[in-house]
Parts: sequence; structure tokens; C-alpha cells
Amino acid sequence: MFRGQSFFKLEQKALAMPGSIQVSLKETPQGVRAPAIMAVLDLVITQGGAAVAIAGEQLHRIFKNIQLGDKILSTGQHFRILSHHVRGLQFSQPADVPATNAGVFNRRVAVMIPFSDPRAASPGDSAMRPELFAQKPLSIDFSDLPSLFPNVASITGTLTTYLVNEPASPLVLPSDVEIGKLDWNGQHIVIEGSRLYTHLAIFNEDGSSIDDTQVSTVQLTADGQVLSNLPVRLADLVRYFDWLNAEGGSLQVNSATAPVAGEALPDDPLVGNGAANTVSVPWIPLLTPPPRYGLSRCLQVNKNLVIDVTGSKTAFRVGWRSVPPRTEAQRQQANAQLGFPRPSGSFDIKTADGSTSSSQRLAQYLPLQHKG
Repeated sequence: MFRGQSFFKLEQKALAMPGSIQVSLKETPQGVRAPAIMAVLDLVITQGGAAVAIAGEQLHRIFKNIQLGDKILSTGQHFRILSHHVRGLQFSQPADVPATNAGVFNRRVAVMIPFSDPRAASPGDSAMRPELFAQKPLSIDFSDLPSLFPNVASITGTLTTYLVNEPASPLVLPSDVEIGKLDWNGQHIVIEGSRLYTHLAIFNEDGSSIDDTQVSTVQLTADGQVLSNLPVRLADLVRYFDWLNAEGGSLQVNSATAPVAGEALPDDPLVGNGAANTVSVPWIPLLTPPPRYGLSRCLQVNKNLVIDVTGSKTAFRVGWRSVPPRTEAQRQQANAQLGFPRPSGSFDIKTADGSTSSSQRLAQYLPLQHKG
């Protein structure tokens, strides 16, 4: 009987700001794969005597860094945006915190680490095997409260983490997933390294919007090959994301009582009489895969990916979800950790449509069916 997906509660620990929490994966069930890890903060926020309102989406900045092994490392703000990018809807939209002196407010903030993409043709291809991280705890660093929210008297809370899991396919080594970020000064952004990109975005860590005077156009170049004949306008990148992935409208309401999470990104200027002909977005989708995509159809970069930007903005944070290449030594080590017989044995390359491939290019990235 296939039991489907289930939750495995990892740990529940008290929040400390600043501070760090280590979550062990040693006791997770054997023989499963994990489409995602979910981390949920239950917060009690006490405003100070000179209270200042806090937008709900700012609360994700409490997660200063989230790291798992050497391939997952980014901020709570990036994971919030990545969930929107992957699913086409906002996963967590806490209510604002009002400017009420000495007020006490309960808020819940969640982040998801998406090893799998539910919109891919074969989501399980990149589902994480917990055995590969038995010696690598999930590490979560929290921001310094006075630096982040100087008018807040205190924030206490509890972090609860879950491993979303399902039975793993026998003798299949999944693709690795990398989630990372890069800060860059200048309008010629260079991301070094080999990877298959599934998602790529520009965003501001403080959650502020970016308009098309700041970023007018974007041009991507992979290994020296320009990906579009002319630079693409910000609004048109957003419009394409909305067409591919977005669910629902673009109206987002930040509220202390009834927040509404926007789903599509705004791609039109304000419509009022005399309003500026400007599009403003919370983040910019640079690469968005189509529904039911296969990894073999994603952008492969061998040396570097260059992002050329025009506009007034010169400081950038770029975040991505990708599949890094796997070396033969890494394949054998992972096979041994998973208990496969004869870790150095032969394999078939598993593709999304169930067929096999002999492409050595794909063998670095796609799941491998171990033959022994």
C-alpha cells in the first residue's frame, strides 16, 4: 500500500534573537524522500512605548539565514519569495503588527524549503533523501531584534520544523537541489558556477518594491550566449510569470486584521488620472519554468550566468533555485550513504517521462536509477 505524503515532526525549540537553532535529521524515517521541509515560527510580539507598525511580510526577516549542508543557504525573505515563484501564490502572509504602544500580538510565520517543485513533470526527481543529511543539521540563524525592529520591546516564540515525506523509489539517487543568493554592486551581475537553473529572481531583502525606473530592462547571458535578442522590460518579465504560474489576482492587502496575499504580480501601471506610468513589483522573476517542465529543459550554465540591468538601481540581491552537477565521486558517496549495493555500479538516467537516457550531460543532473 502506498501511504502517500506525511509529516515527520523534527524538533520544537524556543526562539532567541539573535541566536541559532540546530535541527537534527538523524532520527528521520528510513527509505523516504522529502519534497520539502517546513519551518513555522509562533511569535508573541510586544511593542515598545514608541511603537511603529510592522508590515506582516517583514516578519520573514526574523529568519536571518537558513542552511542545510553546502547547497541550501539563503534568507527567510528569499524563501518567502521562492515559495511564491515556485507555486504562483504566497505561502505565508502574516498580518501587520499595529503601532500600539505596549500592545501584544500573536503572529505565525512559515517558510518552506522546496526540494521538489509541484509544477514539475516529475516532482519527486529532486525530493531530498534525509540519509544524505544525517550528519548535517538544519541550521537556522535569527536576526538581532534591536537592529531589525528597534521599536519592539520583545519577541518570543517557538520554532516547529517538519519533514514532509513520502516513500522513496527503490535504488533511485535524486537530483541535488541548490538554493542560494548573491549580493552584487553594479549593473553587470555575474553568477559563477555550473548549474541547471529552475528559478531566478531579483529582490530587496528589506521587502521594498522595485519599480521600472530602478530596473528598466534585463538581459541574460549564459556562457557568452545572449538569451534574448534585446533586453526585456521589467513589466514583461512579470507578465510572463503571471501567465505561466500565477494563480488569482495581483491585489495584495497588508492589514493588521485581514491581510490578503496577492498571487499574480502587478504588471500594469497605476490607472488613476495623472498617475505615473510606472510598474512596481515586490520582486522580479528572471527565470520561470513552464508547468510540467523537465530538468533537461532548464537553462544549463557551465561557467557563468550574466545579468545586465538598466535603470537607476545599482545594488542587487539575486536568489535562485537550481540543480548543481554531481561528480562521479559524489554519486558513489551518496549511493553508499543510501545503502545501495555496489555504490560504484552502473546506472540508468531517469527522465521525467519514464524513459532512459545515455547522455553524460544529463547524468550530472538528473536522478539515477542504480543497477548495481
